Amino acid sequence: MKQILKQLVRTAGPRLGRSKTARDIFYLIAQDFTPCVTASVGKYRYQVSTADRTVGREVFLTGGFDAPCIEEIFAVLGGLGFADFQGKLFLDIGANIGTTSVPVVMERGFSSGVAIEPEPTNFALLRSNVAANGMEERIRCINLALSDRAGHAEMELCPVNMGDHRLRSHDGTAGDGIYQEMSRATVRVPTATFDSLAKNKSIPLDKLGLVWIDTQGHEGHVLQGARTLLGSRVPVVVEYWPYALERAGGMKLFEELVRENYTQFVDTRAAGNAGRHALQPIRMLGALKERYTGPGLTDLLLLK
Repeated sequence: MKQILKQLVRTAGPRLGRSKTARDIFYLIAQDFTPCVTASVGKYRYQVSTADRTVGREVFLTGGFDAPCIEEIFAVLGGLGFADFQGKLFLDIGANIGTTSVPVVMERGFSSGVAIEPEPTNFALLRSNVAANGMEERIRCINLALSDRAGHAEMELCPVNMGDHRLRSHDGTAGDGIYQEMSRATVRVPTATFDSLAKNKSIPLDKLGLVWIDTQGHEGHVLQGARTLLGSRVPVVVEYWPYALERAGGMKLFEELVRENYTQFVDTRAAGNAGRHALQPIRMLGALKERYTGPGLTDLLLLK
């Protein structure tokens, strides 16, 4: 009987129709029967973990994660003259299960993509989702964490949000934090630098059209290991979460590297349809800390 129920859960989800309520009920009870379900809403098809109450749940209900944010960012890019990505490569650092890489490469004109994800379960789902959407030939998946050095690091695992796994810095963290992160289970993951991947051509710098960094507070360390990226004119979208940056010991590093290497930024969550009027001089970066406190975060578009 248990095997029959498991098979029912695996196959019934996509047939529940357009009712979000029905899909949500199904998703919330599915964990008792199967570790994963397939979300097929609209044009995309994703396999998600039934333990994931944040990214997985939204994907199962809507067919994507943070889709309005992606739309806003590309609207801003278009308004600033970054509309043609033909022949270019999209780099997704902290790719999770592919809900940014897949739609961006499929819909935004990029010829190819590289999706980098360190956590083993997320990486398995990322590869599955790239294949499920017919993107194996266009998106390369790499299983490691980008940081400021090569080696290994401990990753804190969030039990209910698989998009909130955190890489612990080599020099420690800022304590338990408001989410009791120090009590989380951990997994040891390999680390490398952007520069090393650029050197061995895993990331062809001359083909890069856009870099997307979402590493839950590790962004300063990623940029520290990406001097070749900082020296280029490639636009960068980077998550800005002051709480996580501070806890990882990377806020000062992040601010210094951004100020030294970029001249303007856009707070994409506050930009709306302001186009070029949304551009701010890089000296205004520090003021954002007062706007985004606690769980508050945004994505910054960095330009020079």
